Amino acid sequence: DGEIRYHYAANSGPRWTGRDTSGLRTDLGLEMAFAKDWQVIGMIESKTSFLNYENLLEFSRISLAGKLGDAKLRVGSFGYLMGDGNIYDSGFKGLRVERGEPFKYTLAYGETNDTKDTFVSTLQYKTYDYDLEAGLYRYRLADGDRSDNTLWTLGGKYHFSNFSVGAMMLGADRRRGDKNGYVLSLDYGELKAYRAGTYSVFAKYYDQPKDTYIAHGMNGQA
Repeated sequence: DGEIRYHYAANSGPRWTGRDTSGLRTDLGLEMAFAKDWQVIGMIESKTSFLNYENLLEFSRISLAGKLGDAKLRVGSFGYLMGDGNIYDSGFKGLRVERGEPFKYTLAYGETNDTKDTFVSTLQYKTYDYDLEAGLYRYRLADGDRSDNTLWTLGGKYHFSNFSVGAMMLGADRRRGDKNGYVLSLDYGELKAYRAGTYSVFAKYYDQPKDTYIAHGMNGQA
C-alpha cells in the first residue's frame, strides 16, 4: 500500500529567514508475513521539491513486528508518533513493546533523527467517549550534547458526535528559560485511507517552548 501527497506551505514572520515549501511526497509500504503473527514491514520513500533541491529516493524503513504472548513487539526502523506529534513524528530506530487494553502500556528505546539514547514510556486509556495519555521521554541530543533531557506529557481528547476536543500539557526539566507548554485541538470527521469519501479537518493552537519537543510534527515551522 502507499500514499502520495502534495503540499504547499507559506511562512512569514519577523524572525523567519527560510522560504516557502512546495513538493510531492510518495511512500510505498511493503509487508511480508513469514510466520504466525510475525511480519517484515518496510517503506520506500520519495521526496520531490519544486522550490529547492532537497530531493531523495531511499529505502527508509524496515522492521520486524510480531507478538510475544499478550505483548506487541517491533524492532528495527519505523515511524513513531510521540505525544500526538507535539513532540516528534518521524523515523525511529530501536525497540518498542506495547501491551494491555483498555489501559495500554508502551516502552521503547532507541534513537530518532535528532536524538540518541531515547527512552519512551507511555500509558494510554481509551473509551468510546474519550482518550487519556501520560508520557515520559528521556533522551540525549545527537549533536554532541551529553546532557540528558526529560519531557513529560499529560493530555486527553473528548469525543462527541463527529467532533473531538483535546488538550495536552507538556513540561521539560531544563533549568533555565520557559519549560512548560500546552496544545489545544479541535477535530471534525475521521479520515480512513482505505475508505473512499472519508476526510478530517483539524485546528490546533500551540504554546510550546523549544525544550518541550524534539522535532515538531506540526504543519508549518516549529
